[in-house]
Amino acid sequence: MALYAALWRVPDRAQRPAFAECFLHAFLKGYSREHRLPEVEWARLNDFLLLRDVLIYTVACKQLDRNNLTPLQVRLGAEHRERIASGTPIVRVG
Repeated sequence: MALYAALWRVPDRAQRPAFAECFLHAFLKGYSREHRLPEVEWARLNDFLLLRDVLIYTVACKQLDRNNLTPLQVRLGAEHRERIASGTPIVRVG
């Protein structure tokens, strides 16, 4: 998911909505030349962003040694856990 990956470069949460809007505008301009995203899928984009968090968190929990995490891994894990528990995607779109 291109938007999710791009948002990793935007650590300031307050800037994420504006960045996402700008990114999606440019991305979809090119994407729509080749493909059409049905409205039903566009409406589910926030769900897909949240599912991406679930996937990353699950893989991290399985693969990382929880007793030997770096400060960055601890912070990112807490951020993912918080978003998953609250049902809040990394950014809301649409």
